[in-house]
Amino acid sequence: IDLRPGGQGTQSGEVYGALLRGLCQTCRVRVGLATDFGEQQSATLSPYRFIFSHGRWWVAAHDASLNRVRCVPLDTIFAAELTDESFERGGDEELALAVEAAWQTDVEAGQSFEIVVRFTPEVSREVAGRQWFRKQEVSWLDDGQLELRTQAALTEPIVRWVLSFGSAVEVLEPQGLQTRVDDEVRQMCDRFLTCSVA
Repeated sequence: IDLRPGGQGTQSGEVYGALLRGLCQTCRVRVGLATDFGEQQSATLSPYRFIFSHGRWWVAAHDASLNRVRCVPLDTIFAAELTDESFERGGDEELALAVEAAWQTDVEAGQSFEIVVRFTPEVSREVAGRQWFRKQEVSWLDDGQLELRTQAALTEPIVRWVLSFGSAVEVLEPQGLQTRVDDEVRQMCDRFLTCSVA
């Protein structure tokens, strides 16, 4: 089993390898990115750090076209090529601040809310055994269910993360996340089952 960020495929391994070499050799990496809307973009990244959160691997890197540090999900990178362009990495404190700012901008963009979700016993051990968010609190209930608390914005990735557990998860807070998950379930029901959800 390939335990490298990005998954088990050859292509994902090559992407990770190019980014890792760029990080170690302080060389820029030219990448191809797939957007949520099915489009493809190119970017030149100076990789700083790999991060695991929200159940995904990310690379924190300086984007030459944006002239700022950003966090990019590895599973959205379909191609990567090491260049001969070197870059200078800042000091540890400067780098940490830049990565933190990029994380807030790209991963948890917008107003942050306290997210509280409850999982059924069937998936509780799986959920408790993984670090989904940088900061999270889990608590076991007497009936074997699990509650997870974190701070995040109401972005599409958080909605998709909740939906990935199907009927084994319940959103307790905030109301905005409940509404977005409910709307998505209704649309899925209308599309695939031609039924209506009360």
